[in-house]
Amino acid sequence: MLARIKTGPSRVVVWHVDRLYRRPRELEDLIDLVESHPIRIEAVMGAAFDLNTHEGRLMARQLVAMAAYESGHKADRIRRANRQKAERGDWHGAPKFGYGLGGVVIPEQAVVVREMADRFLAGQSLRSITKWLNEESGVPSPRADKGTLGVWHATTVKSILVSAPALEELVSGAVIARLAVTELPTPSPDSSGVVGDAMARIVAARARLEDLARDYGAGALSRAEFHAARVAAQGAIHDAELALGKVNRASALKGLPIGDEAALRYAWAEEWSIPQKRAILTSLIDTLVVNPDPNCGSRFRPERVDLLFKA
Repeated sequence: MLARIKTGPSRVVVWHVDRLYRRPRELEDLIDLVESHPIRIEAVMGAAFDLNTHEGRLMARQLVAMAAYESGHKADRIRRANRQKAERGDWHGAPKFGYGLGGVVIPEQAVVVREMADRFLAGQSLRSITKWLNEESGVPSPRADKGTLGVWHATTVKSILVSAPALEELVSGAVIARLAVTELPTPSPDSSGVVGDAMARIVAARARLEDLARDYGAGALSRAEFHAARVAAQGAIHDAELALGKVNRASALKGLPIGDEAALRYAWAEEWSIPQKRAILTSLIDTLVVNPDPNCGSRFRPERVDLLFKA
């Protein structure tokens, strides 16, 4: 706009003067230009100022100073509010795919997200996962209501699996390093009973989580009640998976080139199927947490990852 003013326009029309300049420095640049190219500024809403006069410049400077103060004050309020939300554990921003308002897990979407993560960590590309979503999952894209006809795109998948390539490389490298020093456990003679009991506990706990999500969404549970019950159910699943992992570990790792890192890397990249990689990950990894980092936003840093292997 400033460049066009230099070519000769004598009048500038704006909706409101605060749309013309927001910071004192911007106003001073405009005043400097007006001194050599006299113009009149008209505002559709609010008063206009004649920057060709001392009185007009005084009023404009006062207005922009107040606007800059209020803008900074508003930014401080927003930062404080966001920090308080984070400290309370409140949901921030629009819900992501897999969650409803308030961060409530949507069970049918959560299943899809877990499958997407499993497939990616097992080596599938974003394009392959997108194809699976469109052709086999039966789940519409989260942007289905925005004119996409429910079709998944690789960019949408990538936005859900943020930093997935770097995370996949980190996890696969850690798993291969673990296999290079792992010894196969001896199967327990009464493993069938352990498996049946563990699976029953997992099924019951997952059903409980679905019931909790529905009850919380319907307002039957308070936030504190929902959180306490969810933690208990998740703990039950975790304990059952640990028991199941100890039994299944030997079968999942059977036949692998344990101790040969070069052979393990080749097999991971060229030979092992998605289900086999998934079984290996399940048998070895206890928990994987990507911690928040206020200094890097959504950018991925390896030090943000806590990867805990099973004993």
